[in-house]
Amino acid sequence: MASRCYPCDHSVGPRPGSNSTGDPEGACAICGVLACQGHGRREINAAKFQCVICIPIVVAASVAATAKKSTQLAQQLSVLLEGLGASAWLISTVADFVERYPEFSGITREIAVIQHDAPHAYTTNQTEPFYSSLDSEQQALLLLAILIILRLEIPTDLLPEPLQTLVKPWRQ
Repeated sequence: MASRCYPCDHSVGPRPGSNSTGDPEGACAICGVLACQGHGRREINAAKFQCVICIPIVVAASVAATAKKSTQLAQQLSVLLEGLGASAWLISTVADFVERYPEFSGITREIAVIQHDAPHAYTTNQTEPFYSSLDSEQQALLLLAILIILRLEIPTDLLPEPLQTLVKPWRQ
């Protein structure tokens, strides 16, 4: 059986400006799935291949790692960052994200559009304390992770549980 691109097989959209081919170009250094050129690329700073499914995971885990208040959701997301190799993957600002992933710069313009709705989306006992404990830059990064998931149509079941909890209000 020939190897196939995991994101292609799960109908995940490609990185902005690229096309999916189905033919694996590399294995994700984070999750290990095979990804084609449209669904993965060599990460600039860490010099490792990374799939598009892991990009929003890295962003959300980075937010949790720098959160001032430790909530249950922050702790669950921080564990993900530890599993990624900690600080080598850390993203601290939207500008840092764009420098690392310039192909996603267009999506960053959408943050302001959904920022107004975020407090209304995060009203549960688990999501509200986490979101409200974040400063504006961290909130913007978290919303960026959500936007990537939504724009690439990453299926919820491909995401770790804490990120499923955060994306759920946006998919209802």
